[in-house]
Amino acid sequence: MSPAVQTGREPVRQAGGTSLRRVVTGATASATIMATLLSSVAAAADRGPYIGIGAGASRLDPESRTPALTTIDRDGTGFHAFAGFDLARWLSAEGYVADLGSAGIGFLGRDVGDVDYRVYGVRALGTVWSARGGLLNRGGGARLGPWVYLATGIGGLDTDSSLEVRTDHPAHISFGAGVEMGFSRGVALRAELTGFDTDARYASVSLLKRFGTRDALAPKRIAPEPVAVAPPPAPAPEPSMKTFFRPVVPPYLYFTFNEDTLNAASVAKLDAFAEEVGPSGLDVEIDGHTDSLGPDAYNVELSIRRALAVRDHLVEAGIEPARLSVVGAGETRPLESNATEAGRAVNRRADFSLR
Repeated sequence: MSPAVQTGREPVRQAGGTSLRRVVTGATASATIMATLLSSVAAAADRGPYIGIGAGASRLDPESRTPALTTIDRDGTGFHAFAGFDLARWLSAEGYVADLGSAGIGFLGRDVGDVDYRVYGVRALGTVWSARGGLLNRGGGARLGPWVYLATGIGGLDTDSSLEVRTDHPAHISFGAGVEMGFSRGVALRAELTGFDTDARYASVSLLKRFGTRDALAPKRIAPEPVAVAPPPAPAPEPSMKTFFRPVVPPYLYFTFNEDTLNAASVAKLDAFAEEVGPSGLDVEIDGHTDSLGPDAYNVELSIRRALAVRDHLVEAGIEPARLSVVGAGETRPLESNATEAGRAVNRRADFSLR
């Protein structure tokens, strides 16, 4: 974009060399691109709009056509606003406007005026790593905790100055890298370093809010699979002496964060439980649970997967499917506080109800 500061009798464009018509045209193009991106995706649990505001420090370096004119104050203070849409768990589209502050211009070392920078445009943000999904967010997961992203886009420049300023290129390419920390209820903090072509850099912090949070879902029950009804077995002969039964004590099974697979310890507990509950004839309700990290809808889905993994292993161990039912309770039934990692580890579990 490189605004060029000039003096003398050379023909130059006046301050604000990017005309109002170009500003309006650029804003219209930005809105069109954003609308195209938003209309290309359907609503889903990992998609939705967001808005944000922020402020930061800028380093501005307009180019001078003569050695007599120099930049004597490159550091400025800026602020910005943006609106975007999460297209997927790893990709977002965003439109922005920013006032990057002013660069001080000197003539033979004497302050003669400032050049104000204002930029606008659209860009794409791609996740490089997230705490929940790992590298490239391949493991999925909600936008909670820290995640690292890269950004690139196109935009326009609007300048204002008491000096004669010519804008060599009305459009610019932006590049950025940042870290975002996601909290509950769609609130997040963002820190980013952005470059606009070669003559403007901007280090900023932002507060943003995502919308479309789902309401908490009630535990979801899955009906047992239908099975053929077998004829009633012949009555067993009465024992010649009184028989005593030992009560069946169901185990607790624990899971790794964001996982639904059974570890070796859980498999051993399930095998022992199947040997005890099999001859009892009791019906077994399997309840899956999660900690409080993540959206409610995702946690209900994860708790169901955990309960189904337990159910499948019991069927393999010889328990009739008709005796088994599954409940996904999500995060609604914690045993310990979710404020600590130790408490969350206890809440990532599956347990049983016998009847």
